[in-house]
Amino acid sequence: MSSVNKSTVIAALILALLAGFLWYMEGGKTLQVSNEDSTGPIFSIATSTGQTYVTVTADGKVGIGTENPFALFEVAGPIRLTQKSTDGCSPMTEGEIAYNPDNHHFWGCNGNAWRQLDTQ
Repeated sequence: MSSVNKSTVIAALILALLAGFLWYMEGGKTLQVSNEDSTGPIFSIATSTGQTYVTVTADGKVGIGTENPFALFEVAGPIRLTQKSTDGCSPMTEGEIAYNPDNHHFWGCNGNAWRQLDTQ
């Protein structure tokens, strides 16, 4: 998998700014992206050949490696968890999933305790 060239991303952001699709609000410290065409993404990072890295749609869905995410967050390909959680399990961390490389198991927080998710 190739990495995204930082200069390409910066150039794309500058072009979006010049085209009036992107602006930064100093007081709110917010980067906003706008696209009047509600059928297309409001933000996208892709190669010049069309390979999509990140897409944000007008209805708030985020896609990694896909132009048209169906779910709120969709990843086209495997994801990798590389660290065990250092947080305790609590209502604030409920729903977190972690991988522990020490014991080679996946864990999920149910709001009260970490539970092993895999059976092996």
